Amino acid sequence: LEAGQLASLSAAGIAVYSLSVDNPYVIVNLSGNKELSKKTFKSLAKIGEYVLELNVQNSNFSDQLANWLPSFPQLQKLQVQNTVISNKSISTLEELEQLESLNIYGTAITDEAILDLEKITSLKRLYCWQSKMTEAGVQRLQKSKPLLDIQYQLKDDIFGGAILNEPSIYITSDLFVDTVHVRLKSDFRGVSIFYTLD
Repeated sequence: LEAGQLASLSAAGIAVYSLSVDNPYVIVNLSGNKELSKKTFKSLAKIGEYVLELNVQNSNFSDQLANWLPSFPQLQKLQVQNTVISNKSISTLEELEQLESLNIYGTAITDEAILDLEKITSLKRLYCWQSKMTEAGVQRLQKSKPLLDIQYQLKDDIFGGAILNEPSIYITSDLFVDTVHVRLKSDFRGVSIFYTLD
């Protein structure tokens, strides 16, 4: 893998990250990209043998673009959550003999894809929460592949014992006469902070 190839992909807006200086393998992150095309994957196919992870979540990745997946024979981790792929895309994965992790969260994948999922012999982890797979279908897949770690739904009590920490308070000065600027911050997104002056 040459540095010029990575630079060329970067210039084309394709985020590719080397695992390390001495390691030729890369991670490709196309998440959120709504302009993926045949041209994108034709460019990536030139370094296909070095791609270990591919993230196309929340993008315009489709069944048509999934036909390029066999171009990445060393692919170990594939994230296609929240894309418009269907069962047809799963049938392209059988050729990926190194694929260990597959995330189909929020897709239209149904129980019809189970036969194709069973053919991915290297698969160790499957994330299918909020896909169109049924609980019965998941149980059937689990029975045929007992060592496969399937994440189908969140447990009801997963956040039951969670407690929010107090927000951080930043004050411009410990001493003030009339006014002071105070900033409240929480590390949790979407949290509302309420306060009183008494």
